[in-house]
Amino acid sequence: MGLDPAVLSELLRQRRGKLGITQSELAQRAGVGVRTLRDLEHGVVRNPRIASVRQLLAALDEPTPRTTARTLRIGVLGPLVLEHNSTQVAMGDTRAATLLGLLALHVNQPVSLADVAATVWADRPPVSHAELLSRYARRLRQRLGPGLRLTAGRGFCRLDLDPEQLDLLQFGELTIRARDAAEAGELDTAHETYARALDCWRGPVLSGHEPLAWHPGAGALSRQRLSAALAFADIGCVLGRYEQTVTQLEAVRTDEPLHEGLHSRLMTALAGSGQQAAALELFDDLTERLSTELGIEPGPEIRAAQLTVLRQEISVPSRRSLGGPNFLPRDMDDFVGRTAEMDRVTQALRTANVPGVHALSGMAGIGKTALAVHVGHTLADRFPDGLLFVDLHTHSGTHTPLTAQAALDALLRQLGVDGHRIPDQVDQSAALWRSLLVGRDALVVLDDVADAAQARPLLPGGGTNCQFLITSRTRLTSLDAVSTVPLEVLTDVEAVDLFARVTGEQRIIGQDRQIREVTQLCGLLPLAIRIAAARFRDRPSWTIGHLLSLLRNEQRRLPALRAGDRSVSAALTLSYRQLTPAQQRLFRLVGDFPGADISAAVAAAIIDSTVEETTSGLEDLVDVHLLHEVTLDRYRFHDLIRDHARQMGQTEPARQRREATVRTYAYYIHVAAMAADLLEPTRKRFPIPGAAPAHLPTLHTAADALAWFDAERLNLAAIVAAAAARGHHEQSWQLTQPLWRYFFIRGHLHLHIETHHIALASTRQLGDTAAEAEIRKSLGLGYWRVGRSAEAIDEHHRALELDLADNDIWGQAKTHNHLGFIHARRGDHAEALEHHRRAAELYERTGDRCGMARALVGLGDLHFHTGHNSEGATQFRQAVELAREVGDRWGEGLAAIGLGFTSPPPHAGRYLEQALRLTRASGDRWGESIALIGLGMVLADAHAVDAAVNHYRQAINLTHEVGDQWWEQIATTALTQLRQHLS
Repeated sequence: MGLDPAVLSELLRQRRGKLGITQSELAQRAGVGVRTLRDLEHGVVRNPRIASVRQLLAALDEPTPRTTARTLRIGVLGPLVLEHNSTQVAMGDTRAATLLGLLALHVNQPVSLADVAATVWADRPPVSHAELLSRYARRLRQRLGPGLRLTAGRGFCRLDLDPEQLDLLQFGELTIRARDAAEAGELDTAHETYARALDCWRGPVLSGHEPLAWHPGAGALSRQRLSAALAFADIGCVLGRYEQTVTQLEAVRTDEPLHEGLHSRLMTALAGSGQQAAALELFDDLTERLSTELGIEPGPEIRAAQLTVLRQEISVPSRRSLGGPNFLPRDMDDFVGRTAEMDRVTQALRTANVPGVHALSGMAGIGKTALAVHVGHTLADRFPDGLLFVDLHTHSGTHTPLTAQAALDALLRQLGVDGHRIPDQVDQSAALWRSLLVGRDALVVLDDVADAAQARPLLPGGGTNCQFLITSRTRLTSLDAVSTVPLEVLTDVEAVDLFARVTGEQRIIGQDRQIREVTQLCGLLPLAIRIAAARFRDRPSWTIGHLLSLLRNEQRRLPALRAGDRSVSAALTLSYRQLTPAQQRLFRLVGDFPGADISAAVAAAIIDSTVEETTSGLEDLVDVHLLHEVTLDRYRFHDLIRDHARQMGQTEPARQRREATVRTYAYYIHVAAMAADLLEPTRKRFPIPGAAPAHLPTLHTAADALAWFDAERLNLAAIVAAAAARGHHEQSWQLTQPLWRYFFIRGHLHLHIETHHIALASTRQLGDTAAEAEIRKSLGLGYWRVGRSAEAIDEHHRALELDLADNDIWGQAKTHNHLGFIHARRGDHAEALEHHRRAAELYERTGDRCGMARALVGLGDLHFHTGHNSEGATQFRQAVELAREVGDRWGEGLAAIGLGFTSPPPHAGRYLEQALRLTRASGDRWGESIALIGLGMVLADAHAVDAAVNHYRQAINLTHEVGDQWWEQIATTALTQLRQHLS
């Protein structure tokens, strides 16, 4: 075509102006993007596509179709207004009006039936809401005629209107035109068009309709109105049209009583129109409001406006403030979320009056560049000397990372420096760069910075108000005077919104639950969600179920998150390549850890290193956002980074991976045994093969043991499962065996049963009958605690068969004792008595005094259940003495509880207080709950009602927490009876 960009720009603007059509209208007519047309009209495209130019010129030659006069008009920018055939139609505050207003807020797009119903009926829709909404739609069409294109389809509602029918659309088109004119330097046109846009407003959005006035769509429109008003004010001050500015800003101020940017512009306009006193009074009024309502002082922007008015120096912005050079990449049309981060960064950039350095840091694919570019475009009017951008390509698969010299070369050229004037030395180029920034007010975006050393030569000196926004996968901790905004993954709502915007909402109507699962499997990572959504959008045959099947499979997940030149795996690989060999090995081996999070001590065992060296390596991974520190000394991978680490782990030699796995099992088996010994010093120990790892934590007390179990319980369950799945059955059951007591007394019964199920299968695989019997006993106790007594009895009888076959006298005694407790709670007193007596005989034969004490507790428990308290108290008293002799604190606590329930009132309270101290000292929440119930009963009998109620409430909370429904029911019944007696 051979057209000069400037000539083409002028031609397009002139011919579009003569036709009187907007950029969006011309773009739609020509079949090109609005942003493409906007760039062509601004002359920023050096080599435009010939096909696009031809399409645009052809569209400009077409006659503009005459718009058919519409007989229906709707207004939502204020109270809801309907006009049919030039006559206003009163709708009132009805559900039909709410339906119409809601659809107008989402004009020309479908709204799910669930969202409509939730708004129309304030989150309490009737069962027949779909039928009612269809009825409202029919009535509206009958009342407002054929001009109302309202559809109530299967699963959605939709309202289609043209701009001349809806003030919201008119406002949107006018603001786009005004913005285009401002960017083209046509300030008079921009000012007039912004005024027309603001005149569309009659008050707050849908005021008078409470369900809609607080709708997110109404809030978004209000923010657009505010942005338009601020832009109108800026241009008005440039043009000296202060009176018009005052009029428009006063109209908006009613709805934005605390917005400092609006008030600062209004102060300037008031002073410019000769109302200096009114401007200062406005400042005083805002100061009082901020103090009274928010408890804060006025910010720097409004204070600067006050100072300007006091000095009678009305600062009229230069025309260049509306359009300096813009080298930023294109903004994303579907940018979502990041509200808090946006507010923090924009606030810092807007209010800074000295050179500032701000950094966005986060993992690969988190959206750092997208946010930086979006912020830059949003704040274009804040930087009159332009927006500069350089990608340092630290993590690029197609470009070599830029040196500091190359980055300075690019930035200097953006400032208009000829290539021959740019020095060859970094320090000289940096000096030239800093000198040229003096007196300028620009935003410089440094994208994908490797580290602080790479960024330092690019930063400004003094004498400038330039702001620098850096994006980096590294925490730039050593960079002085930098404010860092860390980016985390999206929220659930933001993630679903992003997926919907990329795919198009029509495609996913009614599939909210599945979409949430998709975004969760994408780890709420923006890059992953965009790729998954784009692939789904571009494959009409795919269902959400098919996409989920790809993402649920850990082996297929990362390959599924690849589209064209974008790939989550590739992005993470670029981060991985920046690591040292030692860091890479740590990343690979720790990635294979099956637990949720990992401590430095565990990681040290895995890589066979010291805790100090391993901690340093883990912190290095945290610094480059490949690992997240969840609490002090505990680290966690993002799900997709874990997938990638395991993928990289396949490059590790098989022998070394196997050895790391063995070290993991050895660490947990030895530490779990150590912790179990502290909780139950008298427990039966099974031999642990192999030497203990070199670096084990120091555990001294039962409290230490409980703290370790609390921190590691999910990891322990995951490792038990992983060991069994990988065929390491010996380690699976050996790790499970020390866990039962912890799970039992802390109430983690689902983990208790889950781990013992897995371990039981492992013992059967091994053919180890002694191990199988032990695991079946512990599994049976878990069943007993959750109320599955039949299964508990079955497991114990199977264990008893194995004990008899192995001639394990001690095992038989333990099994009989457990069966006694289970039958006693079921009311099978005769069977319970037989089992407890048999347990006592067998324990006595083996000389196990601890076991004998437990058997006595069982006999005392049976006497309590049968109402023979004095006999029970005798058994419990002997059990206390025996348990104390052998150092069985847990057994002593249980026996003391029994004494409290079977002793007469003068002594019962003393025994129960003793039991409460013992159970709390041993971390036994189950025993503590029973002691509290007993004390509640004692206090109730003594008419200490408040104290009794307090103890019952604590007991109910604890029994619910530890999953003992039997004792929870007893506590609840006792509390209810006490209240009834009082009433």
